[in-house]
Amino acid sequence: GFEPSMRSFFENGGSGMNVTVPFKEQAFALCDVLTERAQIAKAVNTLWMEDGKLHGDNTDGQGLVAAIQAL
Repeated sequence: GFEPSMRSFFENGGSGMNVTVPFKEQAFALCDVLTERAQIAKAVNTLWMEDGKLHGDNTDGQGLVAAIQAL
């Protein structure tokens, strides 16, 4: 499943990962620290370990805005 795979990734030296559907809400629930964007979205697509705590962010909106501005 997602959680054991994610934990194994970080335990084996992984520093960060991208999360896709259908795991964004599950990843959100596992985070110790969330950005404001992640809290608003109630989902994360970016995870990283910092000081032994799992951090989560959601950059979907930021990416969409950047893509639209590039048009």
